[in-house]
Amino acid sequence: MTIENLVNEMSELKVKLVLMNGVDMKRFNQAYFYAIDMLITKIGNIQHIESEYKYFKSLVS
Repeated sequence: MTIENLVNEMSELKVKLVLMNGVDMKRFNQAYFYAIDMLITKIGNIQHIESEYKYFKSLVS
């Protein structure tokens, strides 16, 4: 998955997570802003962001 796709997927996922109770939004936002920073700077570890995305996606599914 490209960083662009990952940021888009996380944007959509954020809306669903906000509606849920008990979700660690601080953790999600850290990964989300890290992904946006990586999109801009092209520096970072996409595997870390993907693993966080998969974790939060599993909460919604």
